[in-house]
Amino acid sequence: MTKAMTVLRIFLKLNKLFLSLIFISLSCSAAQSPFIIGAGIYDITGAAAEINMLGYAQLQQYAQGIHSRLWSRAFIIASPDTGKRVVFVSADLGMIFQSIKQGVIKELQDQYGDLYNDKNVMISATHTHSGTGGYAFEHLYNFTIRGFYKKNYKAVVNGIVQSIIRAHQNLEPGNIYIETSELTNTSKNRSVSAYLKNPEEERNQYEHDTDKSFTLIKLVNEKEEPIGTINWHAVHGVSMSNKNVLISGDNKGYASYLFEKSMQSDYLNPKTFVAAFAQANEGDNSPNIFDSSSDGDCDKMTCLDIQHTFIIGERQYRKAKELFDAANTPIGKGVDYRHQYLDMENTSVGSEFTGGAEEHTCRATLGYSFGAGTTDGPGLEIFFHQGQLETDPFFVFIRDIIKQPTPSMIRCQQPKPILLAVGLNEPAWVPHNMPVQIFKIGDLVIAGVPGEFTTMSGRRIKNLLHEAFLVPEKHVVIAGLSNSYAGYITTPEEYMQQNYEGGFTVFGPWTLPAYLQGLKQIALDMIYQRESDPGPLPEDLSDHTGNIIPSVVFDDVPPTLNFGSVHLEPEEQYQRGELVHVIFWAGHPRNNLETMKGFLEVQRNAGGEWQTIAHDWDFNTVYRWERIFIAYAYGHVYWKIPADAIPGTYRIKHLGHYKYGWNQQIYPYEGISKPFKVI
Repeated sequence: MTKAMTVLRIFLKLNKLFLSLIFISLSCSAAQSPFIIGAGIYDITGAAAEINMLGYAQLQQYAQGIHSRLWSRAFIIASPDTGKRVVFVSADLGMIFQSIKQGVIKELQDQYGDLYNDKNVMISATHTHSGTGGYAFEHLYNFTIRGFYKKNYKAVVNGIVQSIIRAHQNLEPGNIYIETSELTNTSKNRSVSAYLKNPEEERNQYEHDTDKSFTLIKLVNEKEEPIGTINWHAVHGVSMSNKNVLISGDNKGYASYLFEKSMQSDYLNPKTFVAAFAQANEGDNSPNIFDSSSDGDCDKMTCLDIQHTFIIGERQYRKAKELFDAANTPIGKGVDYRHQYLDMENTSVGSEFTGGAEEHTCRATLGYSFGAGTTDGPGLEIFFHQGQLETDPFFVFIRDIIKQPTPSMIRCQQPKPILLAVGLNEPAWVPHNMPVQIFKIGDLVIAGVPGEFTTMSGRRIKNLLHEAFLVPEKHVVIAGLSNSYAGYITTPEEYMQQNYEGGFTVFGPWTLPAYLQGLKQIALDMIYQRESDPGPLPEDLSDHTGNIIPSVVFDDVPPTLNFGSVHLEPEEQYQRGELVHVIFWAGHPRNNLETMKGFLEVQRNAGGEWQTIAHDWDFNTVYRWERIFIAYAYGHVYWKIPADAIPGTYRIKHLGHYKYGWNQQIYPYEGISKPFKVI
């Protein structure tokens, strides 16, 4: 064992030396370029059937297929002058849990040594509510998923790591340009009564009650050829409602898809253009600015939620494309970063951040309004309501059976009525050693924060960092839902209202001031070139997981049929704009996640050869899996024929894996429809 460890250490040292030589080579060739830049993208979709969706906490919301795949978009930006580098990842996920950050860093360090670490890697979720869960170590986030699902965890960790590896392999000298604007027609405030609790003089500084800022960076190589782009704009990932059963990147995923399609990106190519629509301070905003949403299950192309996703996504894409085309202001030079963990259950907050006496954060709890849900996703409204300040004897009894909060906890959390004392469980149901992180890339400052900050909470962070770094106000961005997750972060004033967001501000009314205090400390560390105290490291809870998720026992088809046999063939002929629907006999999607492959292909006959023109990651397709009998299942393929489709002969191909009952082995299969005409 000792000999093996010695060999491993030698290998890592040689690997680090090799990487250093490559970086020196790139730095020499980058003498005229202020940065070394790489971008990469990889599939993180996970299980597509019979696993619960993560976000709305609906026990009945099981995935039944794919509207679009989920992606990790990674960017590495390094300074050739100092050698410092940062990694920014925007992932099409509901949240980034500490489990994911820990898993990603471990995998990266196994390959690259300490080149990539906790301090210089920031992973941010887009906050789609249409991905399957089960990849957290904390019980609260897995409760409605029915536990930890290792396949999803591995798919997410591996996909993020692979996107970073691609970005690393694509490193080249380049430059970064920045452009800022506002986008005013993507969201509304869903918690106005809480927002109005903020001081009037503060509210009067802003025209809108949601953050409309839109900040974009354009990454190019030394030939000025585009490498990628990242923008930050606050809009919740809930265009797809809690009736949806299809995996989807929601509005930000669609915006990325449109941008990448416009740049002819090829997801199967390790080096391709990458467009990230990153999340910001979306805590109290909603994209549901329309009058109606889907009544029944959202499971096919005609679903109204999909149309709303398209509208909000396209508005973000058009603004991003406008800024991208106009971007010509260099971001400056230099790369730096700081990172620190804060014990958010045990932080004293100074008077500078409380506006009065020293205050203290609290052991984590959930309020009654958490149980009520939001206007985007109502919860148990028969028992709870937003703004609820009173307790209920029945739920006090239930709460105290699970874990009884102490009198000091109750006082600390006032006026929140405590529904669950989640910080008292062993292990705790939510994390409490929470990361704060700052990246500075030229004149751009990125604050990586571990939760959902409301509009005004985000503005206070931006103001703090704007004053600290003396950069333009719109050059400070919030990267919400980064590196870990512990619910919402309201302002102390909004907390008093105890709407949903306040009920899910788990560490009490002084949560935001504690984060502001921590961010200011690491900002000053960066300004004065001091190392930041790492703070109390989070636990590794990987040994405390379990689940009651049924496994796939076996798949079957009726006698005389095979997996991939066609149950419903397409029509002979379609007009552009019409919907093609084909049904195959299918195996369970959890047998093989078909990562970077997909469950379907739309193919066109070009001179006698079948060429694939669409996959299940294209937003004009849907793959829906339907269990029809114990082990029988249909695989529905929908294709909305684009208005610009080339007339000709097409066919639908389905790919999958089935589990054979007699030996429990998993085998691949495929099915092909009859050809049809598009005129």
